[in-house]
Amino acid sequence: MQMFKTTFGHVVVVQRFINAQVTTAASQLSRERRGLWLGMTDAPDRKFVVHCTAMPARRGHRVTVLTIEDWVVGLVNATTGDAVNYVRECPPSLLRFVDVGVMLSLLLISIAGLLAWGSPVLLFAVPAAVLYLPLAGLIRAAARRRLQRLIDEALEEIHRIDKQAYPNGCP
Repeated sequence: MQMFKTTFGHVVVVQRFINAQVTTAASQLSRERRGLWLGMTDAPDRKFVVHCTAMPARRGHRVTVLTIEDWVVGLVNATTGDAVNYVRECPPSLLRFVDVGVMLSLLLISIAGLLAWGSPVLLFAVPAAVLYLPLAGLIRAAARRRLQRLIDEALEEIHRIDKQAYPNGCP
């Protein structure tokens, strides 16, 4: 759980936003996002943005938010006992807008290499261009599965700690 940062507090407000335009460059698949404000006893209220429709918390619930930098990846609700893994619930795209640029670059390099050195360049450039998208997708899928497992383990640990702290349920 070293890669994650946990923040706990009570929910002050949950706001729902709908993105007006979704472009192909959008990194998130979800058209909706939630603004989650947490009230903490030792710090000022803090806002988290969740790019998913799932929100198992309402005003007054005691929650723990699991983040990687500013990306909310999980939430545990100590009041209801619910938890959500946002990487599993609303996964990020396997292929990204930058992949189009990489494919175009590979195409331009192969054409320039063909003009400069002839057909031997095609032995390397064409397979690289053809295999780039599947390999990028597979590598990102494997990284996503690993991250989902790590988040599940962290959420279970947080849930176990909440059960120990509040054996009769959260007040």
